[in-house]
Amino acid sequence: MRWRRRLVSMALVCAGVLLLSACDGDDEPAAGPPETAVDPTPTDEDGPAPNGGQDPDIGTAEPDDGQPPAALAVTTLPIDWVDGGELEAAVTGIEVAGELLRVAVTFTASLPPETEDVAIGAVLLGNEGQPGAGVRPELIDPVNLKAYEVVAGGTRGGASIRLVDGVARTLVFYYAAPQDDLDTIDIMWSSQVPPLTDVPFPG
Repeated sequence: MRWRRRLVSMALVCAGVLLLSACDGDDEPAAGPPETAVDPTPTDEDGPAPNGGQDPDIGTAEPDDGQPPAALAVTTLPIDWVDGGELEAAVTGIEVAGELLRVAVTFTASLPPETEDVAIGAVLLGNEGQPGAGVRPELIDPVNLKAYEVVAGGTRGGASIRLVDGVARTLVFYYAAPQDDLDTIDIMWSSQVPPLTDVPFPG
């Protein structure tokens, strides 16, 4: 009889252990694989966003570290209200990217010591009284008699930066990519200053 009592006691102990194990989980879900974080940074497969993700209507100002890229075409414009002041405008990049044309222009001002800085828009408009004027150069196809404006949408004023003596600053503009075969293109800064002509177009 003693062996039967021992069997019953052991069965009761096992049943108690099973009940405690079932209640110990507090209904917590089983641990699964960790969630994967999504990287919001676009990859090269997404393609470059024009203007650093900003509205392509606004020229992007970029400081030049060291020497700027070799110029495709250069013009020097006088700064009317600064004695001996000049503005060098150099096209340092033209690139077709899908349906857009990316044009980079590097501006460098030559100023006397008494002139602290100049506004790029005022220089290109030939009017010192317009320091906040934006830059919206127009591309001219002289062969097919077509004009291309900065891509529309957003701010209409264009880009505006201030230049100090000898410091190169680059503005990047976006246009609709020309559908015609071009060898050169002209850049019309404004009606107040001469255009930059015969700028080589990428083949």
